[in-house]
Amino acid sequence: MIADARLLLMNAAEQLIARHGYAALSLRQVGVVAGQRNNSAAQYHFGTKDALLEAIITTRSERGERRRRQLLAELDPERVTVRAVVAALILPGAETLATAGYPSWIARFTDRMITDLSLGLIEPRWAGYFVGARQAGVLLERALPGHDPRVVQHRLSMFIVLAARAFAHLEAQQARGVELGVDAIHRTADDLIDMGTVLLGKPD
Repeated sequence: MIADARLLLMNAAEQLIARHGYAALSLRQVGVVAGQRNNSAAQYHFGTKDALLEAIITTRSERGERRRRQLLAELDPERVTVRAVVAALILPGAETLATAGYPSWIARFTDRMITDLSLGLIEPRWAGYFVGARQAGVLLERALPGHDPRVVQHRLSMFIVLAARAFAHLEAQQARGVELGVDAIHRTADDLIDMGTVLLGKPD
C-alpha cells in the first residue's frame, strides 16, 4: 500500500537524519534503507528531500506540538511561573518517547534537527514547525519581567538543546539494550524541569 511505503520511507529517513544529519541525506539511500526494491521510491512518493523532511516533521511533531500548545494554553499569562512553562515544554517529549515503542529514532531525530538548526546546517524555516518553543519564550518573558528578554531567549535555546540531548541519550541507551522503562523517562523529565526552572529563573 502507498501509505505503508511512505511510512517505511519516513522511518528510514528519520533514522538516517538522526545518524548523519539532513545535509548528508540522499533520497536513493532512503530507498535502500527502507528495503524498497526501487531505489527511486523516495523520490516517487515525496519528490524532494525537503518534502520528505516536511512529512516527517509534521507527522512526528503533530502530537507533541499539539500537547505542548495545549499545556501552554492552559497557563494564565498573568500568573504564569517559570516551572509551569518548563513543564509544558518537557512533558510532551517525555510522553512521546514513553509511547514511541521500539525501535525508536524520534528523540535522536529531534536532537539532530535542533543541533543542525543551531549550527546553521539546515534552513532556519524548519524552526517554524516548533511553534510551542516560540510560545514558551513569550510566556517566559511574562514570568520574568525583570529579566533581559535576550537573556531569557538565549537561556531557553540552551535548555531546549540540553533537553533534546537528554531524551536522545535515553533513546540511544534503549537501542543498545539497556532496560530503562517508562519510570526512567519520567525521572529524566522531572530532572529537566528542575534544571530548567533554575537555569531560566536565575538573575541576569
